[in-house]
Amino acid sequence: MRHADLFGLALLVEYWTKTVSEQKQIVSFGVGVFLKYFFKLHRIWDLVGSCNAHDPQELCRYLNIDDVLFDSIEQNDEKVIFHFLGLLGEHCDYQKLLDKYVPFIDEKQCEVNLTYCSGVETLGKGFLKALKKHEN
Repeated sequence: MRHADLFGLALLVEYWTKTVSEQKQIVSFGVGVFLKYFFKLHRIWDLVGSCNAHDPQELCRYLNIDDVLFDSIEQNDEKVIFHFLGLLGEHCDYQKLLDKYVPFIDEKQCEVNLTYCSGVETLGKGFLKALKKHEN
């Protein structure tokens, strides 16, 4: 999250209240300096900051997802960006991911965002090379 207004703040407090009543937690990640200041100014940093992960590995520990991979696709007219959260490890079905991604990269420039990736194992490196091979 890069910006929040008062409606967003109210929504966040509503979600936090709901998760507490359900005995769950909200985990934040990558909260910027200005947003952290905004939360402190409105006195909710103690609510949302208690489970603030500082790196992908810590986020995966909070979420208990050491061997899970989440992906997201962002695209515009010129390029497509694949974002990964978790481990590009031996547990993934890379053929399925390639089948999903190749139609996007045949037509556009491809970028891979590993900012939130907790690690890349051997098969993950092979997958990234296969993506590069299919790029224009």
